[in-house]
Amino acid sequence: MRTLSKLIKIFSVGVLALLASIIIIIKFSDARPLITWGSKFFTGYALHINGPLSVKVFPELSLHAKNTSIQQESNCSTKNLINIQEIYFRLNSKKLILNNTVDVNIKLNQFNMNIELEADGKTNLDQIFSANTNVIGQLSGNIELGGEASSIGLLKENLGGSLDVILNEGKWLGVDIWHKLRTARAIYKREDPPETQLHDLKDVFSLHANGTVLNSIFINNVFTVEMPFTSIIGQGKVNLSNGILDYSIDAKFDKELQSILQLSDEEYFDFSQGTMPIRVRNEGNMVSFRPDIEGIFRHQVERSLLNQGDILNESIKQRLLNQLR
Repeated sequence: MRTLSKLIKIFSVGVLALLASIIIIIKFSDARPLITWGSKFFTGYALHINGPLSVKVFPELSLHAKNTSIQQESNCSTKNLINIQEIYFRLNSKKLILNNTVDVNIKLNQFNMNIELEADGKTNLDQIFSANTNVIGQLSGNIELGGEASSIGLLKENLGGSLDVILNEGKWLGVDIWHKLRTARAIYKREDPPETQLHDLKDVFSLHANGTVLNSIFINNVFTVEMPFTSIIGQGKVNLSNGILDYSIDAKFDKELQSILQLSDEEYFDFSQGTMPIRVRNEGNMVSFRPDIEGIFRHQVERSLLNQGDILNESIKQRLLNQLR
């Protein structure tokens, strides 16, 4: 995933312009124009700081700013792509100069972005990060990342921190999530894939993902998705350096979906119990939904242990009753 390195580049290049122009900075009472110019010149995206700004240069280059935005010019107009309530940025300039080591930390508090489709058919998020997610919606949250390496390229493999993001009014363009889930179940049951159903349901969802980052792997222990008559929970990992994801999810359908999607009784039963784990992975630009055999086996073992426990409890109860008679 190029998202992370691109964000670091947008912030760091603008600030690095300060390091290369210390004399100019001293003469200026406000460093904002230089930061905006540097970020736009080197990345094409202008970092605007509208609130208070604090900058230090040595031994660590640090920036603390509030009420900031990343802007892009298109068709003779300028619009905010990302708004950030507060930014903390730190680069150890002493290590960079003396040891050629990149030691950086960045924290984005309360950022938000309206992900929308552009005229070229790609979303603005995919344009920025050269990705192909095809997801739109209102993205917000908090990010803290940092690491140390001998180059930006190696830094992508050595990041640590935390991510807490929320996507509201989300929509996965061109993808019927319900059909993907049902197809994964059909594979496990060795049934024919379900036919695509025409319905009036809006496949708009809200998503929450929270977790830690270790060695550039996002360990997402809290993952929830809410859709009409549908709840999805799960956990997984995302490699932030190459974008590879691997999740195990459980989807639970409400009764209303049985008639809307024309589910069979067996199909509705499996999804109403929320015990049909599904593996979600990306293969190139495609995301696959397959039965999670390991997760299904684990559910079966847990259910069997619970049943055995119930039988044992009932047996003990009967023995105690017999002794009292």
